Amino acid sequence: MELLYSAGLRLAELVGLDLNDLDLRDASARVTGKGAKTRVAPLGRMARAALRAWLEVRGELAGPTEPALFVSRAGRRL
Repeated sequence: MELLYSAGLRLAELVGLDLNDLDLRDASARVTGKGAKTRVAPLGRMARAALRAWLEVRGELAGPTEPALFVSRAGRRL
C-alpha cells in the first residue's frame, strides 16, 4: 500500500513491476503504465523500507527465475 500511495501507482502498474524495475539506491522504479508508456516513479523513504522488508519475504516465496516483484504465496505473479 505504501508503494501505491507514495509513488502514485495504479494497481496494474504495481502488479506489473519486475525486480529489475526497482532501483532502491536511486529511490526510483521504472513503471509501465497505460498505453505502454514508461515513466520513472520516485520512491519515498517509507516505501523503500517496506520494499526492503518485502524483498526478504519474497525471496522465500518466489523461485529464482520469477521476475515479478510481487508474488502470491504460490510464488507466481499476482
